[in-house]
Amino acid sequence: MDRFAQAVERYRRRATDVERFVQLIVLGGIALVAGLWVSTLSATWSVPWLVGSALVLLGLGGLALGIWSEVET
Repeated sequence: MDRFAQAVERYRRRATDVERFVQLIVLGGIALVAGLWVSTLSATWSVPWLVGSALVLLGLGGLALGIWSEVET
């Protein structure tokens, strides 16, 4: 029974890792697209443009972290 409990625990941990991977990819993609739209529709160096640029950087970071978490395992 101990081996069964270990297998269930391994499966649960893996499912949690996959959920985190998907969340990072989806949220990073949404932030990236939103940031690109805001930056494109705003005047350069205005406050909305800076916010859009920050969103782009956060989106790229989320995508990179999500992909790296899967490459690492």
